[in-house]
Amino acid sequence: MSARTLASLSCHHRLFLVAIMSLTLMSALCALPGSPKLYSLNYVNLDVATVMKSLADMSGANIIVAPDVKGAISLKLKDVTVE
Repeated sequence: MSARTLASLSCHHRLFLVAIMSLTLMSALCALPGSPKLYSLNYVNLDVATVMKSLADMSGANIIVAPDVKGAISLKLKDVTVE
């Protein structure tokens, strides 16, 4: 997806895209072998950059959030792995 395409999306659509990308990252990380630790998260109306930083810290993945991505996000994950 190009920067122009991202810029044309509304704030809500960008937040939705970030949430989908986060869940995709979490799913990919869950597929790794071993017996990983399970995490549960419940974020309500938290700044999207803060949520992404939390996911990056837990997973060890590099996650970059564009400066123009702003808004609040609610996210509830139960018993997910980040390995």
